[in-house]
Amino acid sequence: MASAGELLLLVRTGQATTRKALQTRSGLSRSTLTARLEQLQTAGLLAEGGQEDSTGGRPARQLRFDDEHAVVLAASIDTMHAEAAVTDLAGA
Repeated sequence: MASAGELLLLVRTGQATTRKALQTRSGLSRSTLTARLEQLQTAGLLAEGGQEDSTGGRPARQLRFDDEHAVVLAASIDTMHAEAAVTDLAGA
């Protein structure tokens, strides 16, 4: 069974960017998938983007990794010097 982290990886890498594609790739039930995606959205890691072209039904909403939601602060402190870095979640 796919964890929330595995779902996030699928979205980040572009392997699956819709709920239907995630359900197909992960094999999760709709309710389990919805719960895990809700956790990721609540944490600010996933956001809903645009819509895919319709193929006859309601157009699928795309999911995207929200790399601007937070920053990462890294620090290295030694007896003679200190270094610090600040990046967004995409590493920029």
